Amino acid sequence: QNANILKSIKYQNLINEVYAQNLSEINLLENIKYIIDKSNLLLDIDKVSIWRHSNNGIILEYNHFNDIKMIVGQFINKNDYPKYFESMIKYDSLVVSDVEINSNTSELYEHYFKPNGVKSLIDHVIKINGKIDRIICFEQFFRRTWTEDEIRFTKTIANYLALIIERNEKSKIEYILKKRGNLLNSINSIYSQLIKSTNFIEILNCDYDKIGEISNFSRLFFFENKRENNFFDLKYRWTNSTVQER
Repeated sequence: QNANILKSIKYQNLINEVYAQNLSEINLLENIKYIIDKSNLLLDIDKVSIWRHSNNGIILEYNHFNDIKMIVGQFINKNDYPKYFESMIKYDSLVVSDVEINSNTSELYEHYFKPNGVKSLIDHVIKINGKIDRIICFEQFFRRTWTEDEIRFTKTIANYLALIIERNEKSKIEYILKKRGNLLNSINSIYSQLIKSTNFIEILNCDYDKIGEISNFSRLFFFENKRENNFFDLKYRWTNSTVQER
């Protein structure tokens, strides 16, 4: 019993440590790697993976197996294993000591669990805005009877992953909105400049650099239509500093 109490304390300490980390400046995949690595060490799990959910099934996004970390594109189709997906949608979690005989996982045994040596698992959905976004799978290569502490701990990890994924998506939206706002402000400023212009030279002197940089264009050209000669005359050319000229 002392061992169980000690492990419960370790679970709580790791949860506190994870929540205390300032992960906002780290990309999403690095966040996932950090949390899974920490969880794997404490739980002594053989395999931990993250699967991205879609209408048709799930695709393997991140895999931690015996200290080998890789991103693969393995796809599992919902239509091939309806019982598993129905159970995940209904219960949000599956805790299974024997995947071969459990009614919710047995259909996956021959094609996934057996080839990968998986005997037991804890799977949790990761929900964003009330919808399944990903599934995190904790898999064991022997038949394991999961404790309540292990189930609660893995669920907490799934909830925290949902938090950082949601924060990541929010940051992306905020970045796009800010960029669009800057672009609109620049366009309004340049438009005001153009309508006040009285000659062609003033128009050419407009701040094309600003338009190109904010719009994230690679190149920007201004041509004058020479109708009398039936050709376009290049009057202005701007190239982004990140573009290598040939």
